[in-house]
Amino acid sequence: MNSKLILYYLSGSMPSRACYLLMKTLNLDFEIKEVFIPKKEHFSEDFAKLNPLKKIPVLVDDDYVLYESRAILAYLINSRRPGDSLYPIDPKERGKVDQRLYYDASVFLPNMLSVIVPVIVHDKNEVSQNLKKPIEESLTVLDNYLKENEFIATNNLTIADFSIVPSVTTAKEFGFDLSKYPKLSAWHDKLEKLLPGFEENVHGSKVNAASMKKRLDGAIFQF
Repeated sequence: MNSKLILYYLSGSMPSRACYLLMKTLNLDFEIKEVFIPKKEHFSEDFAKLNPLKKIPVLVDDDYVLYESRAILAYLINSRRPGDSLYPIDPKERGKVDQRLYYDASVFLPNMLSVIVPVIVHDKNEVSQNLKKPIEESLTVLDNYLKENEFIATNNLTIADFSIVPSVTTAKEFGFDLSKYPKLSAWHDKLEKLLPGFEENVHGSKVNAASMKKRLDGAIFQF
């Protein structure tokens, strides 16, 4: 496949950055189209035609449209690098990758979004301190995964790492001390050196944190 990809994206969006990081790592030819969520651009008629759920990211590959970041990550490997270790074909290894992806989709990302969405999308000016504990629990889970393997799912880099790292970077910018999770902290430092475009991930996390702090008139959490 040689068609130029289009990624509908927002730098503050953790799932968007996951797709961006993989596309940079695969050295793909792609175009970014920013969708500014705070200005409700995702509710436009044109965007709703691409994704009726009105969420980002969205990938357009010629006449093929795909949304949901983890589906996009898997599609990029299956279509551009089939059989690559980034999404292993061994059933047991792929099962672990999928488990990590589902944990991210069903637990870790929702824990993060429960803090972000009320403030950024719904203009709330406070964050419940009770939302801190679920994020700390997720960081502990991830730290334990990394006691089993060098990377999040296996001893090789996989799309699970791409899916999860933007939320870890965002948690760091929100004030969570990664040194309390030594395996996770070392993994994050490793990916920062390893992944092309990681500076965009850091930038998006900083922008997100700064926007949150401005609306909250101070720190997001008390530590």
